[in-house]
Amino acid sequence: MVVSKLLKSIAMFLLLLILIAFASLIRLIIEIKGQLKCPDEEVLKSVVLGKKKSAMGDQVIKHLGICNKCRKRVKSWNKD
Repeated sequence: MVVSKLLKSIAMFLLLLILIAFASLIRLIIEIKGQLKCPDEEVLKSVVLGKKKSAMGDQVIKHLGICNKCRKRVKSWNKD
């Protein structure tokens, strides 16, 4: 009987850990999805050139870390 209660407690604890991990994963996916939207040319240039320092600028910098398309856009400015 004591073993049964202990196993139930362990199972409930594991279920709680799984739910917490799932919620964290969903928050991470939502955050990444928000970073996937490419900024327009004006915003991208102002952040890269250091004219815009804000939370939005931080998001654009994070976006550049995951978006090859935007990194290529920035590199193309050097060619012009």
